[in-house]
Amino acid sequence: MNRTLRAKAAGALLAAAAAAATLSLATAGPASATTFPGPAGSGQILPDTAGQFGDPANIYARATSSGQVIEDGFDSDAWGSAARTFGANASNAQRVYFERVDSRTLVWDSGAGTASTPGVGVYKILHYTASGKVLCLDADGSAGAPGAGTAVSWYGCDPNFANQPNQLWTFAPVAHRANGDASTPAALVNIGSLAGSQTSMDVRTAPILAAAANQQGTNSALTLVAQPNATAANSSWHLADVASS
Repeated sequence: MNRTLRAKAAGALLAAAAAAATLSLATAGPASATTFPGPAGSGQILPDTAGQFGDPANIYARATSSGQVIEDGFDSDAWGSAARTFGANASNAQRVYFERVDSRTLVWDSGAGTASTPGVGVYKILHYTASGKVLCLDADGSAGAPGAGTAVSWYGCDPNFANQPNQLWTFAPVAHRANGDASTPAALVNIGSLAGSQTSMDVRTAPILAAAANQQGTNSALTLVAQPNATAANSSWHLADVASS
């Protein structure tokens, strides 16, 4: 049952647009041993095998390992907990794991025309709370397929069925970065907003994950925004292993 019915209330990176991001991930060291909750990592942040978990990571704003990161406000284990950016503080509230679900062919705008890239990873973004409960980064689908203006929160992972699209994310180049600037990583796209087959996704007009305000020095709620309204200041993300943050 799809979350668009709200039944759930009951209970790699593309080379043409993400060269810098790929380098960032490749140089991140292995996660150090901790007592924080969460699964064993795979030695990389973005795993390349379906069902595999990556190392614990922080998702930084503005493509740098400083300033604001995505977190579960107050490390809450309540479904619907605020997903926001907040100053990096090495707390458990800011640790996330990427679980690879599958891969898709992405259709995207290269800046010189339409491009198609197979084998792009699709992931759940999970947070393991201090109480031991697991939450997934979730785009609200109560009014239908998530679109621009949709709130993003932490919600129970797949409460009704496995791998619901509202909780699946992929990295993709988008229109506002089609200027050849490879200094920032690709955007995060929620696949619940995408029409098309299960093997191919066209992200050229998909809404993308963004903070409600410029992330630098600002604690901001997360939403989906239309690509024409997005900027590098509110929709660029950088992954860093917690051991190197």
